[in-house]
Amino acid sequence: MVWPSQFRSRDGGKSDFMESWSSAGTRWFFWLFPLAVNAAIVVYAVAGSISWWIAVPVIVATPAVLAVRSRRR
Repeated sequence: MVWPSQFRSRDGGKSDFMESWSSAGTRWFFWLFPLAVNAAIVVYAVAGSISWWIAVPVIVATPAVLAVRSRRR
């Protein structure tokens, strides 16, 4: 078993394991999750379950949200 103390870094406690996970894992999550949501919105809009008045603004706004999010990191 691997203990959290084995991953301690010298900079005061944040583990190297968590740093590598947060830099890689959340980056993928924050890009793929909104795209997956957009794909689901398109499917529901085509099926007629969601109005296009709701679907189009969400789909158009997603690239702007992702751009702002990537600039903050």
